[in-house]
Amino acid sequence: MKQIALFILSILTTLAVDAQKKTYLDANRIQSSPEKAKYYRLITKEKDLNRVRVLEYLVDGNKLFTDYLYLTKSMQVKDGAYKTYYPNEGNLRDQGIYKEGKQVGLKTEFYSFGGKKAQYEFKETDRYCIQYWDKQGKPKLQDGNGTFSEKREKDGVEIYYEYKNHKLYCSYELLEDGQKLYHSTEVKAIYKGGMPAFYRFIGERMIYPKAARRQEIDGVVFVKFNVNTDGHVDYISIVKGIHVDCDREVKRVVSMTMASWVPAMHNGEKVKSTLVFPVVFRLN
Repeated sequence: MKQIALFILSILTTLAVDAQKKTYLDANRIQSSPEKAKYYRLITKEKDLNRVRVLEYLVDGNKLFTDYLYLTKSMQVKDGAYKTYYPNEGNLRDQGIYKEGKQVGLKTEFYSFGGKKAQYEFKETDRYCIQYWDKQGKPKLQDGNGTFSEKREKDGVEIYYEYKNHKLYCSYELLEDGQKLYHSTEVKAIYKGGMPAFYRFIGERMIYPKAARRQEIDGVVFVKFNVNTDGHVDYISIVKGIHVDCDREVKRVVSMTMASWVPAMHNGEKVKSTLVFPVVFRLN
């Protein structure tokens, strides 16, 4: 009798999950049709009525990809423990805690084979690296100091990270000519006149593409570019786009800021660096 009851409970649970409405998303997390989707999202109510659990699965194989808690009132503010997973292996990728949209406490990262990779601690606005382990389990920081590298997942580029007193001092990649392209420095490159002036320049010159407007497409385009030691911009690319015409328009306008930057500084010298900025398209 007990076995029958458990079997019925299992069926009811499965039916409850299947009955949840799936929201299909493309590779950029934009809502799409099931045929074009890479992920689907399920939202479940928590016992704590102030929060909901948002689960995202890979369409191919129905593998759990992310597991976050959000505040119910906004559905955009993360709040609570979370976990993410490697899509192929299904192993835990990282886990941590958010409080009202801000990451707090400990965050632990893992390699795809299951070994511990890194542990960070978030205090106020700062992130501290407690330790980083290579794939053989060897710690790379001594008393919070040291340098390690890892390959960027999307393109395999080797990124080097230097830590001092548990805080990131700089990060960079080596270009083909041996020159360092910095990702983080002591002093970041900045637009002459400050970032409000940069966004004002972009806003005054950007034209909303007609095709995107007709299709009622809006959102945020993330643009990436390098700032050379003379303040000139090059290698403009789109990290995350929303529409081919919107992406093209962002690249066009950013290219107009060509010689309007103050280069990054590191160890008292001007250095070449790369930056990523969001550009927002909003329909009236």
